[in-house]
Amino acid sequence: MKTPKPRGIDTEKDIDLTNLSNKMKEVSIMGNLDAKETSEMVFAVAKLVTSGKLAKEDDGQITTGDATHFIDDIFPLIEGVQGADKIPAEFTDGYDEADKAQIGNAWKAGAELHENDMLGVEKALKVVYALQDLALHVKLIKPSAPGV
Repeated sequence: MKTPKPRGIDTEKDIDLTNLSNKMKEVSIMGNLDAKETSEMVFAVAKLVTSGKLAKEDDGQITTGDATHFIDDIFPLIEGVQGADKIPAEFTDGYDEADKAQIGNAWKAGAELHENDMLGVEKALKVVYALQDLALHVKLIKPSAPGV
């Protein structure tokens, strides 16, 4: 019996990019989306990074004993993930100065900083977009046949 090859994602077949682009434009035309969901995810990423830094400060490692550092991060992460599907629309709509300030303040609050850190915001946004892309990828993966 011939084993079928696993089928990966065929972007043209699995994702109707034209339709997706049109949907994004419709959302964008509805317009003036704020950066609420993006800010929530940036805040969650900042909290996780800060907790990781604190956890490593005592012995240079992150171990199960450091779980207490991450407990407060669960709720911001849940909030961020719940609205993550709106992030591409916010991005497509564009960020005005108020949105950029909102995202910057989310990073500053989550990372517990006293000054602006635009490089940190830029890196956090890359993580947010990568997580969004990964979530889309996982959603599109076709499960393989049993026994393959």
